[in-house]
Amino acid sequence: MEHPAGRIFVELAQKQDKEVGDGTTSVVIIAAELLRRANELVKLKMHPTTIITGYRLACREACRFMVDQLSHKVDAIGKDALINAAKTSMSSKILGRWVCDPLTSATRAFNTV
Repeated sequence: MEHPAGRIFVELAQKQDKEVGDGTTSVVIIAAELLRRANELVKLKMHPTTIITGYRLACREACRFMVDQLSHKVDAIGKDALINAAKTSMSSKILGRWVCDPLTSATRAFNTV
């Protein structure tokens, strides 16, 4: 891959796959959209440093919103929701379905301790 943006997308997908094992397409789509929007701003003569500063601010605000508005205490959601969340997060293309039954047992054991 010779195109600089192309190399970035390949590296991004590889890192996502290595860290999470799934979500490579989503990560590349989001990154492509961020680059497309940044390119539009550059064409409007906005300095790249200003764009990056804006993206960093947006990232901080998005993280703050997720913590404040989208997170819940484990005790408040119940065992079934906890098991479903664990199954969803562990059911990547690498681990597959064989992990769900032991995961359910482990989650129940964790809650009884």
